[in-house]
Amino acid sequence: MFSKKCKQHLAENEMTGLQHLKFAWKLAWQCKKTAGALFIHGIAPRFFEHYASTSIKKMHKQMED
Repeated sequence: MFSKKCKQHLAENEMTGLQHLKFAWKLAWQCKKTAGALFIHGIAPRFFEHYASTSIKKMHKQMED
């Protein structure tokens, strides 16, 4: 079902296909929330002052771990 390259990626990250799907979708959801906060922050800078930078740092750490 998965190509050789996909299987290699999963092996390198020590994940099953389902684990990888959950991880990717979780990050996608976090990105969507961060984008919404940035949109609001662009209009009203007093809101979500540090949300995006904190969120991006958190996602970066998750990807490194």
